[in-house]
Amino acid sequence: MSNFSVLNKVYAELLREPMPARTTIQSDLPGFEIEVDAVIAVA
Repeated sequence: MSNFSVLNKVYAELLREPMPARTTIQSDLPGFEIEVDAVIAVA
């Protein structure tokens, strides 16, 4: 969570409206700085 402001800045620079959904949670996974969550649509 200490890098959340950096994440928001990059998110705003790279993506445009309508912004894709995102999930931000705090986790404590030893040896990892991020946890990735994904949603897909199958047509």
